Amino acid sequence: MPCDTPIPFAVEVAGIRFNYSYPANIQLNPLQDWYLPFICHHGKLPNQMDITVELTFDDPPDTAALRTIFDTDGSWSLLTDGRDNYIRLDAPGSSEGPIWIAKTSTNFRHVRVHCGDVLKRTQNDVVTVHNVAAQYPLDQILFINILAHNQGLLIHSTGLSLDNHAFVFPAVSGGGKSTLSRLLIQAGIPGLSLLSDDRIIIRRLADGFHAFGTPWPGDAHIARNESAPLAGLYFLTQGTHTKVTPLPPKEILARLFPVSSIPWYDRALTESSLSLCEALLADVPAFDFQFSTDADEVAKAVSELPMAS
Repeated sequence: MPCDTPIPFAVEVAGIRFNYSYPANIQLNPLQDWYLPFICHHGKLPNQMDITVELTFDDPPDTAALRTIFDTDGSWSLLTDGRDNYIRLDAPGSSEGPIWIAKTSTNFRHVRVHCGDVLKRTQNDVVTVHNVAAQYPLDQILFINILAHNQGLLIHSTGLSLDNHAFVFPAVSGGGKSTLSRLLIQAGIPGLSLLSDDRIIIRRLADGFHAFGTPWPGDAHIARNESAPLAGLYFLTQGTHTKVTPLPPKEILARLFPVSSIPWYDRALTESSLSLCEALLADVPAFDFQFSTDADEVAKAVSELPMAS
């Protein structure tokens, strides 16, 4: 007979460990390749934050009477019953019910994901299920809220480490993150390690701000499970030549907010995130990084980047 004892696995990103479990009588589809470096094979570490995520296939909660906190108009929505939060994903234009509903504690550290039938495939008596808990959009929604509760921020950016310092290059979609990453790969700077070409997590730890790679790559498919103390922010601009220019404080905020994943729908978390942004800009220098498509020119500029003392 099939066993219903939950099977665990864990993924750790930025010092936050997601402990997943699911019924043993199903088979999960494999994780996407860029998650593999983040699979956790060790026990609990000191100062590690643990999140529990349980996948279930029982009847989903009825969300019809819940208060809507946020709605993306056609994809996912965030609701509450006053005690717990509910993240609901619907297929656009579908009337077959939710793809999944995730019930979470108010601090998002305990999650129960109710998977819809649309996620299941049965062949030769084997039930295979999409691993919705460890993929977009649920993992990023959880991360955005967990980070806001815990002195962290998800930034749309390329990031790299060099000489035990992290350099983060924020930009909006189409702003050159993957292009810069490819140029740096082409340049082959000794000791340089690219963390991500699309999303970087910044956390304030006891010894200052650190930048972390994530399993959410861009077009260059870079997702490395590494981190380093943050040396500076270098907002990307594409141009005909490469130069680095200090940014005035007012312009820094104007360029930081559009690339920061802040839960604007929650007043307390928004205030916490904005306070973190202020502390970040007080501690870490920020620059405009205009770059050309000349890999050697870019490599020289990156090797000589100004940073926090």
